[in-house]
Amino acid sequence: MGKFKKDALAYWISPKAAIIPIFGADKHIELVVENPSVFGLSRDEIDEIYHFEGELYGDEGNARVKILKRLIERGWIRIRRYDSKKMFSINVHSDIPENRGLLHQFANDMVDCGFGRYDVHLTFTGRKGDYTIQQIADDDLYHGDSARDSLMFFEDFDDYCNYVLGRSRGSRRQSGTQLSDDEFADF
Repeated sequence: MGKFKKDALAYWISPKAAIIPIFGADKHIELVVENPSVFGLSRDEIDEIYHFEGELYGDEGNARVKILKRLIERGWIRIRRYDSKKMFSINVHSDIPENRGLLHQFANDMVDCGFGRYDVHLTFTGRKGDYTIQQIADDDLYHGDSARDSLMFFEDFDDYCNYVLGRSRGSRRQSGTQLSDDEFADF
């Protein structure tokens, strides 16, 4: 495990509170397609979704949205930084204390890295909101027990894989609520 990686343009936060940086031109979907078991999916699930949508493996179309929605429904948090717009896009399944606490910690780390004035387009299940990183760090989303010490930081995706493959899987945050397509219009 390492320190927070401010030079990453994207992140996954796992259901077990591990923050995984995504560097360079890598995309969220590329990591999932190349390593489905790490994300709790099977190669067959991925193949079936791409086949059903009639898309090539790794395309950024409907199959991608379905796969990302499935992961977010299982407790993964997707974060993308857009420097040209000075904003973050964050997709999270449920507005529950654990997620709010994780976002609070993430925002504090972003403030420490100089991104406090960046806007955030945040999509929770059933609601969207626009904030700044500073507002989230200042507890505008979060009131209650802190999850401040629960995030684990990794050097890169390989570091995370080495960590997670040696442990059993299980999500502490699951819900039967389905995400609607328009909740992910900004994917």
